[in-house]
Amino acid sequence: MLTLLMFISLWLAVAKDLRAAIWLHLAFGVFLLATAVFHIDYIYLIPIAVIFVGFAIYAIFSPWKKYAVERQPRTFQKKWFGHPLEAISYHSFVWIFKMLPLPVLSWLGGKVLETVGPYTKANKIAARNLSIIWPEHNNPKFLKKMWNNWGRVFVEGLKFKTYLRNMDKYIEFQNRELFDKMNREGRPYIVSIPHSGNMGVTTLSFLEAIWPVGITYKFPSNPLMNDVLLSNYGAGIVKEVEFIPVGNAVSMLRVLRGDGVLNINSDQRINGADILKFFGYPARTSTGVARFALKLNIPVLICHMERVRGAKCRICYDEVLHLPKTGDVAADELVGMQMVNDALERSARHSPSEYLWMHRRWGHI
Repeated sequence: MLTLLMFISLWLAVAKDLRAAIWLHLAFGVFLLATAVFHIDYIYLIPIAVIFVGFAIYAIFSPWKKYAVERQPRTFQKKWFGHPLEAISYHSFVWIFKMLPLPVLSWLGGKVLETVGPYTKANKIAARNLSIIWPEHNNPKFLKKMWNNWGRVFVEGLKFKTYLRNMDKYIEFQNRELFDKMNREGRPYIVSIPHSGNMGVTTLSFLEAIWPVGITYKFPSNPLMNDVLLSNYGAGIVKEVEFIPVGNAVSMLRVLRGDGVLNINSDQRINGADILKFFGYPARTSTGVARFALKLNIPVLICHMERVRGAKCRICYDEVLHLPKTGDVAADELVGMQMVNDALERSARHSPSEYLWMHRRWGHI
């Protein structure tokens, strides 16, 4: 039994290309040699079993190599204690939450976060952002509504299959003809979305895609939660979609060069990026969307998500941008990205309480 456990741990570590694989190889070989030469008392096998159980759990939750990105080294405590415990705790609760109907789960998530959220540090960030960007919304009622939306978003991903099976009930489309027209033209394009509403269900737009689709996402600080995060966006359910960690420009470009569609949330703060205007105030902004659009001469489709009622969402296709080219590459990228920022702002204004105001989009304004 112990040999089987060791073999499973080793197979998982090798399959996921973990650094621990070389040590598991060595330990497995030493174990087989020792059992063949010496008579080992069962009491000495217990610590070996515990070690390999730990490796097996770690390997199960570790992200597959295709989703790996370069990250800052983690501390020993986080790598071997904090992150595994976080992943195990989350999975322990998920199976309970998944038994709840989608409307009940959505309501519960909203109630929990609208109760807890106002007492967090993130609420202070949101209030500070709103006090400068949109002062008339800087009040407890608006912030409570914001937290309710994001509480729903955090748990609704657990029921992605419910959305898939009941699209007529839970998903609406606005200006769908704009999206269909882009697809009929048979050329690559970029979909740019602000952090608003339940962004995860936008994956459902590509159910009938016969072209490559790449959806970017932010790789979590805890790599053991990567597969959990992707499952909330339909990974493994919507087969046509490739999920690309933010910063992996090579994979993004490959999708577009293959006449595909790149779906990206381009309204996050990127340290060291160019300073452009967003909601009228300076904000560090990556020009990646404009760079791709100008380099490949492709349009940018702006869309946003908004909540209709409860767990029901609406995918809204707002406008198509054709970025101007003058021959000055650097200037064109800045002008083009400012156009994208302005369009994302217009989209976010449709449902302001659903925007991610607790993000340090404008730094320490």
